Amino acid sequence: MSPAAPDGPREAAAPEEAGEAYLRTVEDLLTLLLEEVPFRELLEQVLTLTAAAVPAVDAVAVTVEHPSGRTGTAAASDDASRELDELQRELGEGPCVDAMRTGTELHVTDLTSDERWSPALREAAARLGLRGVLALPLRVTERTIGALNLFRADAGALEDDALVTARSLAAPVAATLANARAYDRVAQLSQQLREALSTRAVIEQAKGILMVRGGCDEEAAFALLRRTSQHQNRKLRDVAASVVAMRDQLPPTTKG
Repeated sequence: MSPAAPDGPREAAAPEEAGEAYLRTVEDLLTLLLEEVPFRELLEQVLTLTAAAVPAVDAVAVTVEHPSGRTGTAAASDDASRELDELQRELGEGPCVDAMRTGTELHVTDLTSDERWSPALREAAARLGLRGVLALPLRVTERTIGALNLFRADAGALEDDALVTARSLAAPVAATLANARAYDRVAQLSQQLREALSTRAVIEQAKGILMVRGGCDEEAAFALLRRTSQHQNRKLRDVAASVVAMRDQLPPTTKG
Protein backbone atom coordinates (compact mmCIF):
# COMPACT_ATOMS: atom_id res chain seq x y z
CA MET A 1 0.00 0.00 0.00
CA SER A 2 1.43 3.36 -0.99
CA PRO A 3 2.12 5.83 1.79
CA ALA A 4 -0.44 8.60 1.90
CA ALA A 5 0.75 12.02 0.83
CA PRO A 6 0.75 14.46 3.74
CA ASP A 7 -2.09 16.98 3.95
CA GLY A 8 0.32 19.87 4.28
CA PRO A 9 3.97 20.74 4.85
CA ARG A 10 5.67 18.69 7.52
CA GLU A 11 6.58 20.40 10.71
CA ALA A 12 10.24 19.90 11.48
CA ALA A 13 10.93 18.40 14.86
CA ALA A 14 12.49 20.72 17.37
CA PRO A 15 16.27 20.23 17.68
CA GLU A 16 15.87 19.02 21.26
CA GLU A 17 13.23 16.48 20.25
CA ALA A 18 15.29 15.29 17.27
CA GLY A 19 18.36 14.90 19.46
CA GLU A 20 16.45 12.95 22.09
CA ALA A 21 14.92 10.66 19.44
CA TYR A 22 18.36 9.99 17.99
CA LEU A 23 19.90 9.20 21.37
CA ARG A 24 17.04 6.85 22.26
CA THR A 25 17.43 5.10 18.91
CA VAL A 26 21.19 4.61 19.32
CA GLU A 27 20.65 3.34 22.87
CA ASP A 28 18.09 0.81 21.61
CA LEU A 29 20.39 -0.27 18.76
CA LEU A 30 23.26 -0.79 21.20
CA THR A 31 20.94 -2.88 23.34
CA LEU A 32 20.15 -5.05 20.31
CA LEU A 33 23.89 -5.67 19.90
CA LEU A 34 23.83 -7.52 23.21
CA GLU A 35 20.67 -9.53 22.63
CA GLU A 36 20.12 -12.78 20.76
CA VAL A 37 17.33 -11.43 18.58
CA PRO A 38 16.32 -13.41 15.46
CA PHE A 39 17.58 -11.62 12.35
CA ARG A 40 14.10 -10.97 10.92
CA GLU A 41 12.85 -9.53 14.20
CA LEU A 42 15.98 -7.42 14.52
CA LEU A 43 15.42 -5.92 11.07
CA GLU A 44 11.86 -5.02 11.97
CA GLN A 45 13.12 -3.24 15.06
CA VAL A 46 15.70 -1.36 12.97
CA LEU A 47 12.90 -0.13 10.71
CA THR A 48 10.80 1.00 13.66
CA LEU A 49 13.68 2.77 15.36
CA THR A 50 14.79 4.52 12.18
CA ALA A 51 11.28 5.77 11.42
CA ALA A 52 10.97 7.09 14.98
CA ALA A 53 14.31 8.88 14.83
CA VAL A 54 13.64 10.45 11.40
CA PRO A 55 9.92 11.33 11.38
CA ALA A 56 10.35 13.32 8.14
CA VAL A 57 10.42 10.07 6.12
CA ASP A 58 7.36 8.07 5.08
CA ALA A 59 8.89 4.61 4.67
CA VAL A 60 12.10 2.74 5.42
CA ALA A 61 13.70 -0.33 3.85
CA VAL A 62 16.91 -2.23 4.43
CA THR A 63 18.84 -3.86 1.59
CA VAL A 64 21.46 -6.41 2.61
CA GLU A 65 24.12 -8.51 0.97
CA HIS A 66 23.63 -12.23 1.46
CA PRO A 67 26.62 -14.50 2.16
CA SER A 68 26.36 -15.70 -1.46
CA GLY A 69 26.97 -12.15 -2.70
CA ARG A 70 23.37 -11.57 -3.83
CA THR A 71 21.45 -8.54 -2.66
CA GLY A 72 17.88 -8.49 -1.48
CA THR A 73 15.33 -6.49 0.46
CA ALA A 74 15.69 -7.75 3.99
CA ALA A 75 12.86 -5.71 5.46
CA ALA A 76 10.58 -2.81 4.57
CA SER A 77 8.09 -0.73 6.53
CA ASP A 78 5.32 -1.08 3.92
CA ASP A 79 4.45 -2.74 0.61
CA ALA A 80 5.32 0.31 -1.49
CA SER A 81 8.89 0.66 -0.20
CA ARG A 82 9.40 -3.11 -0.45
CA GLU A 83 8.23 -3.15 -4.08
CA LEU A 84 10.39 -0.19 -5.06
CA ASP A 85 13.42 -1.63 -3.26
CA GLU A 86 12.98 -5.05 -4.89
CA LEU A 87 12.46 -3.51 -8.33
CA GLN A 88 15.82 -1.77 -8.01
CA ARG A 89 17.44 -5.10 -7.22
CA GLU A 90 15.76 -6.74 -10.23
CA LEU A 91 16.80 -3.90 -12.56
CA GLY A 92 20.27 -3.74 -11.08
CA GLU A 93 20.01 0.02 -10.73
CA GLY A 94 18.60 2.70 -8.50
CA PRO A 95 19.77 4.71 -5.49
CA CYS A 96 19.42 1.84 -3.03
CA VAL A 97 21.36 -0.66 -5.15
CA ASP A 98 23.95 1.92 -6.20
CA ALA A 99 24.57 3.06 -2.62
CA MET A 100 25.27 -0.50 -1.59
CA ARG A 101 27.36 -1.28 -4.67
CA THR A 102 29.53 1.84 -4.47
CA GLY A 103 29.50 2.53 -0.75
CA THR A 104 28.41 6.09 -1.52
CA GLU A 105 25.41 7.95 -0.12
CA LEU A 106 22.74 8.96 -2.63
CA HIS A 107 20.24 11.71 -1.81
CA VAL A 108 17.59 11.87 -4.54
CA THR A 109 15.13 14.74 -4.40
CA ASP A 110 12.72 13.31 -6.99
CA LEU A 111 13.15 9.76 -8.23
CA THR A 112 10.23 10.15 -10.64
CA SER A 113 12.21 12.59 -12.80
CA ASP A 114 15.83 11.62 -12.16
CA GLU A 115 17.27 10.53 -15.51
CA ARG A 116 20.21 8.68 -13.97
CA TRP A 117 17.92 5.68 -13.85
CA SER A 118 15.59 3.94 -16.27
CA PRO A 119 12.02 4.99 -17.12
CA ALA A 120 10.77 1.75 -15.53
CA LEU A 121 12.14 2.81 -12.15
CA ARG A 122 10.90 6.39 -12.46
CA GLU A 123 7.41 5.22 -13.43
CA ALA A 124 7.30 2.78 -10.51
CA ALA A 125 8.30 5.52 -8.08
CA ALA A 126 5.48 7.72 -9.40
CA ARG A 127 2.95 4.89 -9.19
CA LEU A 128 3.97 3.97 -5.66
CA GLY A 129 4.03 7.56 -4.45
CA LEU A 130 7.68 7.53 -3.35
CA ARG A 131 9.70 10.44 -4.73
CA GLY A 132 12.41 11.47 -2.32
CA VAL A 133 15.05 8.84 -1.46
CA LEU A 134 18.02 8.85 0.87
CA ALA A 135 20.11 5.70 0.43
CA LEU A 136 22.81 5.29 3.07
CA PRO A 137 25.49 2.59 2.71
CA LEU A 138 25.90 0.41 5.79
CA ARG A 139 29.63 -0.05 6.22
CA VAL A 140 31.62 -2.23 8.60
CA THR A 141 35.35 -1.48 8.46
CA GLU A 142 36.04 -1.38 4.71
CA ARG A 143 33.07 -3.44 3.58
CA THR A 144 29.56 -2.34 2.66
CA ILE A 145 27.08 -4.94 3.94
CA GLY A 146 23.83 -3.21 3.01
CA ALA A 147 21.95 0.04 2.61
CA LEU A 148 19.47 1.89 4.79
CA ASN A 149 16.86 3.42 2.48
CA LEU A 150 14.58 6.26 3.58
CA PHE A 151 11.69 7.24 1.30
CA ARG A 152 9.50 10.34 1.19
CA ALA A 153 6.19 10.89 -0.56
CA ASP A 154 7.21 14.49 -1.25
CA ALA A 155 9.86 15.62 -3.68
CA GLY A 156 12.68 17.71 -2.27
CA ALA A 157 15.64 17.27 0.02
CA LEU A 158 15.44 16.32 3.67
CA GLU A 159 15.90 19.14 6.15
CA ASP A 160 19.43 19.42 7.53
CA ASP A 161 18.48 18.11 10.99
CA ALA A 162 16.78 15.03 9.54
CA LEU A 163 19.68 14.43 7.18
CA VAL A 164 22.23 14.60 9.98
CA THR A 165 20.18 12.23 12.13
CA ALA A 166 19.73 9.74 9.30
CA ARG A 167 23.45 9.76 8.47
CA SER A 168 24.32 9.31 12.15
CA LEU A 169 22.17 6.19 12.33
CA ALA A 170 24.04 4.37 9.55
CA ALA A 171 26.99 3.31 11.73
CA PRO A 172 25.02 1.81 14.67
CA VAL A 173 22.58 0.12 12.24
CA ALA A 174 25.52 -1.40 10.34
CA ALA A 175 27.11 -2.58 13.60
CA THR A 176 23.83 -4.14 14.72
CA LEU A 177 23.35 -6.03 11.44
CA ALA A 178 26.97 -7.15 11.35
CA ASN A 179 26.69 -8.42 14.92
CA ALA A 180 23.52 -10.36 14.09
CA ARG A 181 25.08 -11.91 10.99
CA ALA A 182 28.19 -12.89 12.93
CA TYR A 183 26.03 -14.50 15.60
CA ASP A 184 24.08 -16.41 12.94
CA ARG A 185 27.32 -17.68 11.38
CA VAL A 186 28.60 -18.88 14.75
CA ALA A 187 25.25 -20.56 15.47
CA GLN A 188 25.30 -22.28 12.07
CA LEU A 189 28.88 -23.49 12.56
CA SER A 190 28.00 -24.77 16.01
CA GLN A 191 25.00 -26.66 14.61
CA GLN A 192 27.12 -28.12 11.81
CA LEU A 193 29.72 -29.24 14.34
CA ARG A 194 27.07 -30.91 16.49
CA GLU A 195 25.67 -32.68 13.44
CA ALA A 196 29.17 -33.79 12.37
CA LEU A 197 29.91 -35.20 15.83
CA SER A 198 26.54 -36.93 15.92
CA THR A 199 27.14 -38.43 12.48
CA ARG A 200 30.57 -39.68 13.44
CA ALA A 201 29.23 -41.23 16.64
CA VAL A 202 26.44 -43.17 14.93
CA ILE A 203 28.79 -44.39 12.17
CA GLU A 204 31.31 -45.61 14.74
CA GLN A 205 28.52 -47.38 16.62
CA ALA A 206 27.27 -49.05 13.42
CA LYS A 207 30.80 -50.17 12.55
CA GLY A 208 31.18 -51.75 15.97
CA ILE A 209 27.89 -53.62 15.57
CA LEU A 210 28.89 -54.96 12.16
CA MET A 211 32.32 -55.99 13.44
CA VAL A 212 30.78 -57.98 16.28
CA ARG A 213 27.86 -59.42 14.33
CA GLY A 214 29.68 -59.90 11.05
CA GLY A 215 33.02 -61.01 12.37
CA CYS A 216 34.86 -58.46 10.21
CA ASP A 217 37.45 -55.78 10.85
CA GLU A 218 36.82 -52.03 11.00
CA GLU A 219 37.79 -51.39 7.38
CA ALA A 220 35.41 -54.05 6.07
CA ALA A 221 32.57 -52.79 8.28
CA PHE A 222 32.96 -49.26 6.95
CA ALA A 223 33.17 -50.51 3.36
CA LEU A 224 29.88 -52.36 3.86
CA LEU A 225 28.20 -49.20 5.17
CA ARG A 226 29.52 -47.18 2.25
CA ARG A 227 28.42 -49.73 -0.38
CA THR A 228 24.94 -49.88 1.15
CA SER A 229 24.76 -46.09 1.15
CA GLN A 230 25.65 -45.94 -2.54
CA HIS A 231 23.37 -48.77 -3.63
CA GLN A 232 20.37 -47.44 -1.73
CA ASN A 233 21.16 -43.79 -2.54
CA ARG A 234 20.94 -42.90 1.13
CA LYS A 235 23.18 -40.84 3.34
CA LEU A 236 25.86 -42.80 5.16
CA ARG A 237 24.58 -41.51 8.49
CA ASP A 238 21.06 -42.78 7.73
CA VAL A 239 22.37 -46.23 6.82
CA ALA A 240 24.42 -46.31 10.02
CA ALA A 241 21.38 -45.26 12.05
CA SER A 242 19.37 -48.12 10.52
CA VAL A 243 22.09 -50.59 11.52
CA VAL A 244 22.05 -49.25 15.08
CA ALA A 245 18.25 -49.43 15.24
CA MET A 246 18.26 -53.04 13.97
CA ARG A 247 21.22 -54.24 16.01
CA ASP A 248 19.16 -56.77 17.98
CA GLN A 249 17.75 -58.23 14.75
CA LEU A 250 21.09 -58.79 13.02
CA PRO A 251 22.12 -62.44 13.24
CA PRO A 252 25.75 -63.15 14.11
CA THR A 253 27.93 -64.76 11.48
CA THR A 254 28.26 -68.51 11.90
CA LYS A 255 31.82 -69.60 11.60
CA GLY A 256 32.53 -73.10 10.34
